[in-house]
Amino acid sequence: MLRLVLRLWPRLGAVALAVALVIPAIPASASPEDDLAQKREEAAVLERQISENGTRISILDEEYNVARIAIEQADAGIVQAEAGVADAEARAAGLSDRVAGRAAQMYIQAGAGPLAALETEEAVDLAARGAYGAAAAEQDNSLIDELDAAREDLNVRRAELEGERVAAQDNQAALTGMRDELARAQDVQEELLAGVEGDIAGLVSEIEAKRRAEDEERARQEFQRRAQEEAERAARTTTTTTTTVATVASAAAGDEDPAPSPPKAAPVVSSVPAPNANAQIAVDTALAQLGKPYQSAGKGPDSFDCSGLTGFAWKAAGVSIPHSSQAQYAGLPHVSMSEIAPGDLLFYGSPIHHVGVYVGNDQYVHAPQTGDVVKISSIFRSDFAGAARPG
Repeated sequence: MLRLVLRLWPRLGAVALAVALVIPAIPASASPEDDLAQKREEAAVLERQISENGTRISILDEEYNVARIAIEQADAGIVQAEAGVADAEARAAGLSDRVAGRAAQMYIQAGAGPLAALETEEAVDLAARGAYGAAAAEQDNSLIDELDAAREDLNVRRAELEGERVAAQDNQAALTGMRDELARAQDVQEELLAGVEGDIAGLVSEIEAKRRAEDEERARQEFQRRAQEEAERAARTTTTTTTTVATVASAAAGDEDPAPSPPKAAPVVSSVPAPNANAQIAVDTALAQLGKPYQSAGKGPDSFDCSGLTGFAWKAAGVSIPHSSQAQYAGLPHVSMSEIAPGDLLFYGSPIHHVGVYVGNDQYVHAPQTGDVVKISSIFRSDFAGAARPG
């Protein structure tokens, strides 16, 4: 292993050394059994690091999407504020012109001749018009002041939005750097793994397969337990409804019908809409992307991240959802575990950082992580967070 690290060092740099140094130092093997144990430990460490880095990259990708949405919202707010400023300026300019014109007209009329030369009725009319003009000018000036204040408020809001945009851009840049660093570490680990002897690679696959099988079985049991609890709660609701209806029917019948036939149970009405034709379009679209590469912030058609894939699938069905797994889960109607149907979105992680499209038979289509492709996997994961239905 040390020879491999030294061979990779000139090309991989400090990141490679940092990754390699976390592999535990194990004494030289005294027997084939000890050698096998050492290889198993090294393989387990590498597999665990690769898995953990993949999760961290997925979380950073989700934070990157959230930062991108914040930038878009700030940009939209700035455009709206600028439009408001422009409107306020145009209205203020129009009022200023009107006030100036009215003042000029009053000045011209005042200089046309002495008031004594006017008839009394005309003088009264001129005075009334002068008073009206002065009042109108005062009102216009008040409106101009209000528009100036509104324009100032809009300028302040625009400055605040520009600050928010800068902060979001800085956060996005920092996340990009962190994500790229993790991706480089991931590449180093994978190259270390590929460069070791074949038996270690085989052991890694063996350990990973065993771990995934154990995790999937635990997740399956937890999933089924929670679904059973939901079904039992629904059954209790149905039983209560049935008993109530039977009691009311018996009381209404009185002595004329001492043994009425039991009524049918009232159906339990669900607030979650049933899947429609759009769900099938979303499933078909997601399945058509199998094998395409994962790419951070990718939204198709050639590459995807997890929320980019789900958004692409449902966009084909005419439903627009945000490019963020957290935003998708927060903004869509939730579905209980016992009610999930093809087309529903399944979410994972705490905080949520992964999502895929359920296709039935306990499987879903998803874009897993950097270095992987769009694939079908079991829905049973220990970090299952919930489900939602776009439409």
